[in-house]
Amino acid sequence: MPPQKNIEYLEKAKEQLKIGTAFYFTDFTGLNVKTLEKLRTEIKKNKGNYLVLKNTLGYLAMKNLGYDDTTIINLFAGPTGIAIAFDDPLVLAKILTSHKNLKIKGSFIEGKFFATEEVIEFSK
Repeated sequence: MPPQKNIEYLEKAKEQLKIGTAFYFTDFTGLNVKTLEKLRTEIKKNKGNYLVLKNTLGYLAMKNLGYDDTTIINLFAGPTGIAIAFDDPLVLAKILTSHKNLKIKGSFIEGKFFATEEVIEFSK
């Protein structure tokens, strides 16, 4: 049985993912804490949130919301952060691609999957 705090965190993540218009999966390796906090602040100012959670919890949250196993399993390899847009998804894409050390693994925008290259292209 998972610890209660993990169950609570999973529920909070699912609540945010339910109302998000877009989700960007990122690898934050190479970002220090100060840079990550600046990124979070910038995302929040633009009606979004940035979650860092255990891969298993992230995977379960997405799976419980009906996302395809074969797509999401690959997004949760290695350190993973999820940027959630609650408004304009393109604004968040521009913010994320402006950070050199942040790697975008893929995205779901209004339920449709977009690969890294596509996210970079429409963020221009």
